[in-house]
Formats: sequence, structure tokens, C-alpha cells
Amino acid sequence: MKSILIGGDLGFASIGISVATFDNGIVTPIQMRVIRTKKSNEGSVSEDNFNRARFIYHEILKSIPIASIDNVIIFIEAASASRDASAAGKVSLCFGVLAAIAAEHNIQVVQNSPQKIKKILCGKTSASKEEVEQALRNIFTTTDFDSMLKQSKVPKGLYEHAFDALGAIVAGSLSEGIDIRGQKC
Repeated sequence: MKSILIGGDLGFASIGISVATFDNGIVTPIQMRVIRTKKSNEGSVSEDNFNRARFIYHEILKSIPIASIDNVIIFIEAASASRDASAAGKVSLCFGVLAAIAAEHNIQVVQNSPQKIKKILCGKTSASKEEVEQALRNIFTTTDFDSMLKQSKVPKGLYEHAFDALGAIVAGSLSEGIDIRGQKC
């Protein structure tokens, strides 16, 4: 049975989303995108945050094929220490949105720390964004990530969010017993 694997690099201004299929022991990335929200100067900060969270909710749902909702697993990079209380609060809103989607559709969510994801992909917890991206390109050698990201209109400067989301899928899959190492997709 085919499963849909959704990866998330959760933030508030930029949210990385990757979608892959898992079928017959093969993980195949099929979509990478970055959801972007912009601060509004109209209304209160509270209203703006609420509207941005609502936008994130709908955009994440667009990435989940509702027809196969019974076979979906979401893998996310766990929250890490934020720079300040405001940033932490905004990222928490995004986590709340994802928790609501998971609860509403009874979707399993697997979290791994950014350090664990880097360790699994690159062999060290201090791996750079470029090393994470290269490790994923080495796993999925036949996937044309550049075309996929261009099709989703992701600016090069934001690729890291989509690759972090795919890294969450790979690390989460391994932690769930889906061994994709050495796979040539």
C-alpha cells in the first residue's frame, strides 16, 4: 500500500514542506515547497498572527492528498530554542496548526531534533544547511530537485527550508524502521 510522507520545517514566515511517496520499499520525493507568510501592517499584531496561522493551515492542507489520508505520516523537525519570546510564540502557532491538522485527520506525527536529523544525514550534529542538502541529493540521485523547487516558485535563498523538511522525512522514516539508506531513487 502506498503511503504519503509529509515533511515539515516549521516556522512562521517560511515553512518548508516536502512530500514523498513510500511504495514497495522506495521513498520518492514528489513535491517540495516553501509556504511564505508576510507581516501585515493593518490591524493588530494578534489579528495578523491569527490570519497568518489560518493561511498556513490551508497551505499545509493543500500538500496532503486527502484521498489517501489513511496512509499519511507527517515528519517534522522538532522545535528548538528560539531567539526570543516573540519568535517562539509564532513558531508555536505553526506547531499548533499542524497539531490541529493531525488531530482532525488522525495523522501520525514523528518529530526529530534538528541535531538528530543532521546526525542521521551527515554523521555529525553540526552539519551545515549545505551539507544537509548535499546528503539528500546523494540519497535521491535521480530526483531533479532544482526543477521541483523552481516549479513551486521557491527562491534559491529558501531552498534550505524545503530540504530540511525532506531531511525530516528521511530521519523520521529511519526512526520508524523504514530503511532508505543506499536507496537510488
